[in-house]
Amino acid sequence: MLAGSILTARQAVFSVLTFILIGAAGVPVFSGFAGGIGVVFGPRGGYYFGFLIGVVIIALLRGHKNNIWYLALANSIGGIIVVYLFGVLWLSFVTGMGVAKAFVAGALPFIPGDLFKVFVATIIGVAINKRLRK
Repeated sequence: MLAGSILTARQAVFSVLTFILIGAAGVPVFSGFAGGIGVVFGPRGGYYFGFLIGVVIIALLRGHKNNIWYLALANSIGGIIVVYLFGVLWLSFVTGMGVAKAFVAGALPFIPGDLFKVFVATIIGVAINKRLRK
């Protein structure tokens, strides 16, 4: 969320793509100190690809405005809805569990923490953008 909040869409994509490629190469940068191509295409892989699309959505929705409400909405849409959409659908596909069960297992427990991340990324993003765009 923070990358999309302060970088251009192009910069944000390269940032997240670098993260995914480093992890795919085996460096343990993913949650639980995991890494490897198996993680990228395993049950959690949809979330990582969701990060890639989500960061673009965040950067495009926030535009050039440094409005806290635009940024909070952009972070919510790109950082939660888009990421969960890709993640839950991929989790359902890879594991064979239904979409509802995948949502309960792979999204529902994390929503409170992600709402907090929206708040933090928005506050930090607005502060950094004020200093960068003076």
